[in-house]
Amino acid sequence: MRDIYSETEVYHTLDVVGKGTFGKVSKCWRGSDGELVAVKMMKIDVLRNQIIKNELKLTGALSRTNIKASHIVQFHEAFRDQTHHYLVFELLEKNLYQLLKENGFMPMAIRNIRTITCQIIKALVKLKELAIIHADLKPENVMVVDHCRHPFRVKLIDFGSASILNEVRFVKEPYIQSRFYRSPEILLGLPFCEKVDMWSLGCVMAELFLGWPLYPGDSEFDQVCYICETQGLPGAHLLNAASKAHLFFQLTTDRGENHWQLRSNRQRPPLSADGRTQGKESTDRRKYILSSLDQLETMEFTERDPENEDVAAEVVDRHSMVQLLKQMLTLDSHQRIGPSAASQHPFISMQHLRVYPDYSSYCEKATQAVRSALILDTAPDKDGFWFSRPPNAGGGQRYLYAKEEESPQRCPQDRHHHDLYNVVGMLTLFHVDSILLGLSASTISAPVICLFSNINLSHLRPLPFGFPTLPQEVQFLHLEPEGYSCDCGQWWPAWTSDLAYLGYVPWRGSGAYRLHVTVPYL
Repeated sequence: MRDIYSETEVYHTLDVVGKGTFGKVSKCWRGSDGELVAVKMMKIDVLRNQIIKNELKLTGALSRTNIKASHIVQFHEAFRDQTHHYLVFELLEKNLYQLLKENGFMPMAIRNIRTITCQIIKALVKLKELAIIHADLKPENVMVVDHCRHPFRVKLIDFGSASILNEVRFVKEPYIQSRFYRSPEILLGLPFCEKVDMWSLGCVMAELFLGWPLYPGDSEFDQVCYICETQGLPGAHLLNAASKAHLFFQLTTDRGENHWQLRSNRQRPPLSADGRTQGKESTDRRKYILSSLDQLETMEFTERDPENEDVAAEVVDRHSMVQLLKQMLTLDSHQRIGPSAASQHPFISMQHLRVYPDYSSYCEKATQAVRSALILDTAPDKDGFWFSRPPNAGGGQRYLYAKEEESPQRCPQDRHHHDLYNVVGMLTLFHVDSILLGLSASTISAPVICLFSNINLSHLRPLPFGFPTLPQEVQFLHLEPEGYSCDCGQWWPAWTSDLAYLGYVPWRGSGAYRLHVTVPYL
């Protein structure tokens, strides 16, 4: 394996981890710091030059903004030699298609579908802020970060097909989006916006739920037929405006009125819209043929989540998931849900579960799954910690979570108790209502005391999903060291909002600290 040189780095190639029409992706060891990275190598090709330039432009734009908590792959640098362009990204483990394949294409548990979905929504919210359309959202472009350390934490990759919204409204060359995940407006030749990505996300959600693509068309004609069989024909106002409607539909007259109807196989054009020859019948690759998306609520799977004992809770959860999926798969993009609205849907916030005390166990597992995967915004001071909380869980069990994040000094976690962690870097604390907080300092290799002071609850910010936050009052908590530790107890008031960052904790010294939180049952 050859070494790859940029102006400032050398990348030692270890293995090829992906291949495609674009070129290949290699796992490399970065010489300056030993970091493992992914290097995407693309041959300099006149035919693909515009695609390469587009990806360089979009990844460069993303690298100039804060996307750490947006579940978008981190871009490091780009360079070229006489034969190749190179893009260097953080190394991620596997894509969702590979994950499904490893599990025998078994349907995924609904709580894991939610965990993945809410992260992709976060990525799409950020892209919309930047007026970027991804335009190729599919399981192969959603990467699992590290399935052992952070189960179902994912990031969105591959911006080779992405576009700036104000630069493109109609499809020019020859199509965008992979066929199984292609939206009706792209299929029909209608104006489009960022909601093409929401359609693709709905298809990905359905695929995770079924273990198989919802609409696996051999051609665009098949794709349109499958969609219409399940969801009905697009409205006449859409077909009247669609530049490609004649490829899939024909206009008939009945009693003086014009009506659109789907062409039969014999009436297909000689070539499908994406240029595939129609000389012979295509193969129907659907595993499940639905007459309505509502059928997803009642489908039974012998292989689904054998560990799930909360059958009644999953029925309610599945209903909420299907409602969101239907809003994502709305044929008219003007009526389709957008990323910001989707982030507040009950399936994501789990409000539909929190109203049922009997579902507390199921809700806790689902909440824990989301907490473990989400990447939260870092504090403005690199030496500080953010404290945050999840949606209000109602009465009964109080929820707590403290997790380790990436940091220059990483300490081993204490595996003996779920709420004891040695952490340097960003710490996330979730709680409901009031909590009793205790902090005690520890060290890595030397008796260095960590001093904590002025836990200031006035440093407030909304979570990425946009809920406003206002405390009932602001309190200050001062911690003084006692020998090698500093301990205290302090009641924090209940909060009126569902989601809030509690505050920023400045700290001094080196080493790590151990966080031990007792959550009272009120």
